[in-house]
Amino acid sequence: MHRELDNQTSGEIGVDIETVSLEDRTPLCIAISPNKDEAFYYPIDSAYLPWHILNNPNVVKIFHNGHFDLSVLHTYRGISIPNVKDTIIAAQLLGLPPALASFAYEFLNAKWESIEDLIGKGKNALSMRDVPEEKMAQKCANDARHTLGVWQILKDSVPQQAFELEMQLMPVLMDMEQRGMRINIEQLLKHRERISKKVNYYKGIAESYGFNPGSSLQLAKVLQDRGHLVPYNHKTGKPKLGAQILSTQFTNEPLAKLVLLYRSVKILLSTFIDAILEKHLVKDRVYSRVNQNIARSGRLSRSKPNLQNIPPTMRDIYVASDDCYLESWDLNQIELRILAWLVWQHTGDYSMQSLFD
Repeated sequence: MHRELDNQTSGEIGVDIETVSLEDRTPLCIAISPNKDEAFYYPIDSAYLPWHILNNPNVVKIFHNGHFDLSVLHTYRGISIPNVKDTIIAAQLLGLPPALASFAYEFLNAKWESIEDLIGKGKNALSMRDVPEEKMAQKCANDARHTLGVWQILKDSVPQQAFELEMQLMPVLMDMEQRGMRINIEQLLKHRERISKKVNYYKGIAESYGFNPGSSLQLAKVLQDRGHLVPYNHKTGKPKLGAQILSTQFTNEPLAKLVLLYRSVKILLSTFIDAILEKHLVKDRVYSRVNQNIARSGRLSRSKPNLQNIPPTMRDIYVASDDCYLESWDLNQIELRILAWLVWQHTGDYSMQSLFD
């Protein structure tokens, strides 16, 4: 069987990689599937792992969420795999759910084992290092088989031009993740000092009225003492004092405005400053994940941390690297404009052209 796989010089193979976790991307094993009925499992350090097949540009490598797996191979092995296809991107272009479990059940009539079935959920979840190798091997091999099987069903329906464009974009986004964003640490600390003063200022005013602005329960009591009717969640018994309710139902209450101001600067401090300094800063750079296939609209998103919704007053934290320059673009209502262009091209309805003005 392995000899048959080793001799493969063309065609399609399904590939899956298991890592320690989503956060710890250290690779543990690889499975390669030459057909949807069989797959071969290799520990990552196996001397028999057929790297020559993965590196062969004539063999099409099918991944499910290839961005993750290819980033793992590049980071930990310095390997760039040629001729890659991705079933998640194919599914997105076809308007299908991205989960491999859905595909395996619907298209392949196969039972799919989730990662939670192996390691559990939440704080008590195991590391993949703690999973017996035979179970990890079975999951890795099945995922490789299912990935190939799904691709063979979807590939003839995928809009090829859009799909190839997305596949060309993948290595660009991976490179963006690898490079990261350079931080002006001195400017970041100045913002921290400035915003911390505002947080403490608003908190001090609230405390002079006898409540902690970060506590919805204490805020509810103060508002009730001032004659307001506070809405509560009937299931949890907790007050409903989100930003929308405070800004619409308590428009004449200065303490509601005070809490909204406190929350706005507190979010700036915790999300865009403290989180960067304490969790995401590596020397003078921040490394963020670029998500190609999560947003339902098809647009790109970034996470851990999110670098796409940086407040304008905070953008001077990010600076260009020595060999680069930095530009800020705002593509206003880009999805509507793309839709208008498509309608214009396919129907000749020139009334849609006004949206480009």
